[in-house]
Amino acid sequence: MRAFFLFLLSIQAGQFAIAATTATIITVQPTLNNPTTSGTALLNAVSTYKSSATAANPYLIKISPGKYDIGSNALQMYPYLDIEGSGQGVTIIIGRYTQTILLTANADLRNLTVQNTYSGGSVLMCPASTLVTGVTVCSSTSMPRISDVTVQTTQSNQYGLYIAAGAPIVSNSTIQVIYSGFSSPLGTVNAVYVNQNGAYSQPAFFRNVVVTLVGPSLDTSSLVYGFRVGNKSSVVMYQTTIGNYLTNSVYVSLGTSLANSTVNVQNSELHSPIFVGAYNVFRAAATMVDAAVTNSSGSVACVASYNFNFMLVGAGCS
Repeated sequence: MRAFFLFLLSIQAGQFAIAATTATIITVQPTLNNPTTSGTALLNAVSTYKSSATAANPYLIKISPGKYDIGSNALQMYPYLDIEGSGQGVTIIIGRYTQTILLTANADLRNLTVQNTYSGGSVLMCPASTLVTGVTVCSSTSMPRISDVTVQTTQSNQYGLYIAAGAPIVSNSTIQVIYSGFSSPLGTVNAVYVNQNGAYSQPAFFRNVVVTLVGPSLDTSSLVYGFRVGNKSSVVMYQTTIGNYLTNSVYVSLGTSLANSTVNVQNSELHSPIFVGAYNVFRAAATMVDAAVTNSSGSVACVASYNFNFMLVGAGCS
């Protein structure tokens, strides 16, 4: 627990160094009533300046208000080439295939909304292997940052944020699972899926993040996970809220003695059930635990935590 709190303090104290280098700003404007042409302009801007961006010469792609439909293309981010919209719900990037945006090390994504309309697709992804030649994948030594972003899943079997590698820092963001009702079952949707597979020393960090189901209560055939955590992964949540009616707020898959995961939560609200598989660790401090906690031979601990009626819960979170 002590290492967990020290890590939080280091984040809050701003101990991650930020270079005082002025970025070259490239502005992308939409074409009126033509999201497809606008999306092509965005892709072209990234392609044009990706090779020019370096640590000594960073670039910022500034996207004006509007809709940008990139179709079946993935928007690949590049090191030292940040992407910034004009506000959530104001700048909207729409993807229609397996990934909408591929994150990378040393690159920030902020101030926009991202959607994916492809069944089985990912809205944001930290890939575990190089999907585009010459692009550095997400890593824990140069963590990608996502801030002030709305992520929207709109189809069945989707991922909002799929962390297959690295340890991104996500702040001031919303992940929305959009559900239209019983006529359109979702299958299995993971708002956040973390599967670091033991290759990264730092946890994926979430601060002031909201995960919510938009629409009616789920049909019995749909499964929606707020945070689903796979093998050998580490997650830290601070001031994070996971809403009602999800299948699980936190679902930590069954592990082994050599492949366990850890989820640490502080000053947050968890309004849907929690499942902790064998050998895995779930810890909550000063957090509202407003649903059942299932401990399947893992380790569960709550400190100064409480239920919806603000009654203290026990050390086992119940």
